[in-house]
Amino acid sequence: MVRHYVLFNNYRYVYRLPEVQLSQFKRAISALTLDISHTSDVQVDFATLQVPEEIVLPQIHFLVMESSVGSIIFERFARVMGRIKVQKGCLVAFPRFLFREYHQGHVSAEVLAPILSECERLISSEWSKFYPLSAQQLFALNEAQAREGKPTISPATFLDMNSIHLVNDPFKVWEERYKVYVAMHKALKDNHNHYSVTMDQFLTCASFGTRRFLKMTMDKNAYADLLYQHLDLHLKRMASSMGPSYSLSFVVFKTHFEEQEAQAWETISHFASLLSPAFYLPVPPQKLATTCLS
Repeated sequence: MVRHYVLFNNYRYVYRLPEVQLSQFKRAISALTLDISHTSDVQVDFATLQVPEEIVLPQIHFLVMESSVGSIIFERFARVMGRIKVQKGCLVAFPRFLFREYHQGHVSAEVLAPILSECERLISSEWSKFYPLSAQQLFALNEAQAREGKPTISPATFLDMNSIHLVNDPFKVWEERYKVYVAMHKALKDNHNHYSVTMDQFLTCASFGTRRFLKMTMDKNAYADLLYQHLDLHLKRMASSMGPSYSLSFVVFKTHFEEQEAQAWETISHFASLLSPAFYLPVPPQKLATTCLS
């Protein structure tokens, strides 16, 4: 069921449709199987599948935030969302991200299994009985809302405020970082420079002015192996325009690669300077030494 649910949300993401809860998908499938034997296969047309609008609690992102790895997963979610928003112009829903992280080995089954068994099984009134502390916090918040003449907050919105809405600020940071990072890669590509730089290297350059020349940071043998790999990629790229007989000696390519690397770091440093200090890497607070004068 979960595998088909992921496929369904993949389909909705591709067609820019709102992604749905696992419980909504289960109910939609159950509605199709009322008159069908449990031993029979069910064919589902994702384009016409009727998904119920009602959601149930607690949503998966709330339970993840409450888990021991919640802050780590949500920081990664903000980073991935920022990259996808800049590259593809749309966001990805948290459940789809979470299952991708699980399949890639970033989230263990020990973390995900109890969350899946608990999430999205309660209606609002039942939720308040099983989560009394959160329900009490919501009750106090709604009392304050009433005193100020503001509308009450639903349980679903309240759980969002304590989980998924917390991603908004770090998401905006990562979105701005990726805007400049993608523009930098485009500038390199426009100059036919295929030097590779990671986001972490880019942010380190922006924050501390650091330039990481590979020759200075790698073992001599490892550096030579890397150059041979890049030489092979270079020959493959050039084969379409120069023909299969095109060749380049290792010594000549080494000089070419290091010239491209130097030019690339000039471009990287330029774009790093365009990044606002608000989006630099956070610097841990320094403990200032104090001297007692007698």
